[in-house]
Amino acid sequence: MPVTLKLITRSPLHIGSGHELESFEYIIHDGFFWRLDINRVMAFLLDEIGEEALERFSSWIERETERLADARNNREQAEIRRSLTLRTFVRGELGRPDLDARLLQQLQSLSRYAMRTSFSEFRQLVREQLKDPDGRLYIPGSSLKGALRTCLLYQVLVEADEKTHRRWLAELRDSLERAGRSLNRRERVFFSRWLEEDVFYCGVRKKGKVSWRDAQFDLLKFLRISDSNSVAADEIGVVTDVEIFLPGAEPQPQAPPVEALEAGAELQAQVGFDVSFFREAHRLLARGEQGMGTDIWIGLPEKFQRLYGLTLEEAAAMEAEELERRLLERVRKAARNFGRALKAFEKEWCRRAERGSTLQQARRLQRFYDELPDDCLRLGWGSGFAAVTVYLALREKPAWKEPLQNLLHRLFSLKEREDLLQTFPTSRRMAIDGEGTMVEEPMGWVELEWPWSATEAAATTEEETAEDESDLWVDQIGPNSQDIIAEVVDNSRAPFTIRIFVRGLENERFPCGGASHRAIEVGQRIRVKVSQWNKKAGRPTMFSVQSIRV
Repeated sequence: MPVTLKLITRSPLHIGSGHELESFEYIIHDGFFWRLDINRVMAFLLDEIGEEALERFSSWIERETERLADARNNREQAEIRRSLTLRTFVRGELGRPDLDARLLQQLQSLSRYAMRTSFSEFRQLVREQLKDPDGRLYIPGSSLKGALRTCLLYQVLVEADEKTHRRWLAELRDSLERAGRSLNRRERVFFSRWLEEDVFYCGVRKKGKVSWRDAQFDLLKFLRISDSNSVAADEIGVVTDVEIFLPGAEPQPQAPPVEALEAGAELQAQVGFDVSFFREAHRLLARGEQGMGTDIWIGLPEKFQRLYGLTLEEAAAMEAEELERRLLERVRKAARNFGRALKAFEKEWCRRAERGSTLQQARRLQRFYDELPDDCLRLGWGSGFAAVTVYLALREKPAWKEPLQNLLHRLFSLKEREDLLQTFPTSRRMAIDGEGTMVEEPMGWVELEWPWSATEAAATTEEETAEDESDLWVDQIGPNSQDIIAEVVDNSRAPFTIRIFVRGLENERFPCGGASHRAIEVGQRIRVKVSQWNKKAGRPTMFSVQSIRV
């Protein structure tokens, strides 16, 4: 049974339609950005002046767009766009200030929609926000699902054991070597297509060979997310300028203005899983029906458990509602962990930006992130490289440093530097709220308000997985001991702190590395190995993660 997910925008959210608006397609008046309906405008001019006005308008547009095309630089283009408005045509080209006054009086009937804005003009093309056929704003389910897909991929990466990471690392190196100098857009989003396929896609046998690239066997296709409800543009829409910020430098007006959902907009979407296949899969695999496991859905048991955190046998034993709840809790956990990692990453940038011209902006942004809830995603344009990739799951792992640097150099033509993975990306796109007031907001943060609390979800999971702990304990360990069960007790910094299930050491706390502290939750059980041993004392001093799943 799908649940209702409440979506609350915490900063301006722009999901583009693919169209950019020229200055003659809108009028800014009385605090609103009025998107004109050109057909209605033509009818207005025809009624007021006659066919001559239509011919003159067409000629004027053609002449001005040719001037734009011939402009020598961005500044000249900006000045042309400043004058390329319907009001300029009416007042200047037609010489009719009276008609301009009537135009303003009838703006509502001549426009498709209106959005609030604090700006009096824009000198660049304005990126149009996606809307429904009635011009109302909403968040598409595909955008939300794409973001959750990245969260789940991130979760799998931070939970993976060392053997799996070595395999992925080798594949990345091979992929970079095969790609040569060019890397396509798909690889920019997920680093490489192979990684997404390895985590989400099961295999299918075609002409004697197994393919891992068929979207029909994508394990995430069973996650159903609706488009959100839609709301009138003049209620939750805003048109804002966007500038590029670099630590310590003056902001640069290189990014185009955007239509967006304003901060504080509240929407709802339906989220659920079609669990019927997962409940039957264990039986179908056992019987080999329809070629399950040999011809289709190859690798399903392993990939399902790695992605969703439970076995197909466990799924088969659950009622449909219980299974759906468990799968949704897995999605929420992944989104929560990824959101925390993103917040910490942005706060790192804020600390670097607390200097020079960005000192005050960085401090305001720090407060924004301190107050941002944990259950947040980042969506849409301007959200940044780290929000749409699994970069944060890998950048702190020493083994990944060299190939990741290689990848970034080739994607963005960056200069080689030792701290690249700590400082990339350097710039941030910020929405500017207010003409001259310069109140900056990061793009695309959306809070997900689930129908159950995080505490309730954790308690339910703990109750469902409760077991006899007697078989977790070992009597003694040595300098090379592995497969030790541990529980996280502090994840506030790296290395994080654990207690281990070793008799005689159960009341002590040890540092643990090998995984990002941001991806670990307090109370989570993990599998570790001894990484440092005090020979004189005959005891461990530090551990390293083997697997984040026990």
